[in-house]
Parts: sequence; structure tokens; C-alpha cells
Amino acid sequence: MKSAISFEGEVKERSPGVSTVERILLKIRDGIRNGAYAPGQRMVEADFTAELGVSRGPVREAFRRLAAEGLLTEEHHRGMRVRQITLDELKKIYRVREMLEGLAARMAAENVAQGGSAKQLQQIAKQLERAMEDGDMQVYFDLNASLHEEIIRLGQAPILERIMPQLNTHVFRMQFWHLLKTEHAKQSNEGHRAIVHAIVEGDPDEAERQMRAHVRASGERMLADTSGMLLRS
Repeated sequence: MKSAISFEGEVKERSPGVSTVERILLKIRDGIRNGAYAPGQRMVEADFTAELGVSRGPVREAFRRLAAEGLLTEEHHRGMRVRQITLDELKKIYRVREMLEGLAARMAAENVAQGGSAKQLQQIAKQLERAMEDGDMQVYFDLNASLHEEIIRLGQAPILERIMPQLNTHVFRMQFWHLLKTEHAKQSNEGHRAIVHAIVEGDPDEAERQMRAHVRASGERMLADTSGMLLRS
């Protein structure tokens, strides 16, 4: 089974409050997100049980949940595969992301205006700048995801914390290759600076405006790059 991530032993570790199924879900989502599992790739239960050191039950449950999230698809007599999204789906995901992430940025700025701390957000933004200066696009990609996740967390809306990871997994899977291009990463980080500044200043209107513009522009750039690789319908 193709994999760019070493799972050996990791899922066996017992983290308080995290079930075996949840650990498997995280590992597979990360694998889909960073391209370790390609669209259309078959997901074989036996491979996962051997690699992760778990029984078939948790793997089956993880597959079932990922199928419900739209990340896997079950083919008759052929088992589970990583689902290939269409160009139309990706366009609609970006429209929804623009609205929801704009709302998350607004709520984060509102929280800061009421005394919430943006220190973690500022720290991630500084790390993004260093990654950009170093030309380390792999690190930049990981920090890009962390920045968006921190904005959602800072907005203190649990429903967004549940929804956005599912919505973003498809997008981040494609952004991995898109953001390896330095010029795209530079444009992306210009948007991050404006978003972080507005949130730190406690300006909800500007935070939402900048986030929506950032997501829209990122989507337009990525769709221009990847439309030829996606199914039309």
C-alpha cells in the first residue's frame, strides 16, 4: 500500500480520551490530506490492520465514517477507495469555505476585542514567515493548515471546529502540491498577514473581509492549476 507516512507503532500508543477508531481516522485523514493516499487508491483493511497493529473492527468503523464524510467511496465488490472529487464539487467547497472561514475570522476578531488572546495565532504567523524565508514549502504547508485551524479555534465555535476539518481535507490534499510553488505560497502569505493583523486588532469586519478575499483568491489560483486533473462532473 502506497504511503508517505510511517504509522508503525503510532496508533498503538494510548492517548487519554482518544479511541483507537479516532486515532485511525486522524492518520487516514492526514494521509489523504498530504497526498500519501491518491484519489482512486484502494484502501485495503488487511494492510491497515498490519501496518497500524489494530484489529479489523476499528479499521472498518474508520472507513465507514470516512465514507460518510465523503473522503472514501465504496465500490460494489471492490471495497473502499479514496474518492475523487469533481471540479464542480471543488468550486462549491471553496464557496462554502469562503463563507465559513470568513465567519470564523470575524468571530476570532470579536473574541480578541473582548479580551481573548491571539498569541498562538501570532506565533504561527511568525513561523510561517520563517518557513517562507527558508523556502521550506513542506513546513509552510503544515503551518498554513495550523493557522487556519487556530483562527477557527480562536473563534470559539465548536460547530465550526467539527465541520471545517472535514471540508478542508479535500482542499488541503490539493493545496499540498499547489503551495509547493513558491509564488503561490508568497501570495497566500500576503493574505495571512492581513487576516492576522485584523484579528489582532480586534476588527471583525476587516478580518472577515480579508479572510473571504484570501480564500476566494486561493481557490481561483488553485482551480486554474488543477482543473485539468479533475473530473468535470
